[in-house]
Amino acid sequence: MPIRYAVLRGRVTKLLHHTVDDPAPHVEVLVQTADGPWRLAINVRSDDKTNLLFRVETDFRHAILDAIDGLAEGLTRPQRDDHTVRLDYVRGDLFDTSEMRAVSASAVGDPNELDDQLSEVLERAIGTDGAEIFAFGNPWGPEHKKDQYFHFTPGRGVHDLHMNQGSPAPHDRDDGVWQDGGLIIRFPGAAAVAFFFAFQTQTFDTNDETGLPRRAPP
Repeated sequence: MPIRYAVLRGRVTKLLHHTVDDPAPHVEVLVQTADGPWRLAINVRSDDKTNLLFRVETDFRHAILDAIDGLAEGLTRPQRDDHTVRLDYVRGDLFDTSEMRAVSASAVGDPNELDDQLSEVLERAIGTDGAEIFAFGNPWGPEHKKDQYFHFTPGRGVHDLHMNQGSPAPHDRDDGVWQDGGLIIRFPGAAAVAFFFAFQTQTFDTNDETGLPRRAPP
């Protein structure tokens, strides 16, 4: 079943890094919008069960940049057939998937690794007037409790900020086309930066209707 896909537009205001020995390392990102705060949960390192892949486009150019300009600040849930503001790693001509690289399970402090590259761009966004983030993924909340990391109420956010198709069972229940996650960060008068994420357990050879694997990854 496809995920509850949405795009969050807002301003990055704070980052929180998990510990090095965390079994599922993420960067938690606080995003402020016109209707209040949201949290992004972003995978940044591989664990001992699956290898995280990533691609950074430091000069991202794509028609979706014009489309997302028209989105309101806050959360937008695009129609399933509206591909103008949806990501699809297989069909969307966003980047060359063969150039995705694996994140090391122990990479910390390496400027070429995902954690450091993502942190550098997000810290720059915090310090730049007019910088915005567009997060594509699966929203959660509002919860009847505080956010566990940034303590705002009600807790809510966006996760599954990675490829959401081509997954083997049991994760294939979330497979679908035109619902991949990712991040686009826009800076005034400068190039947009995009981050794309996938797992080595996923395949890019997917059914055009269901997003299910046509075959298992090598």
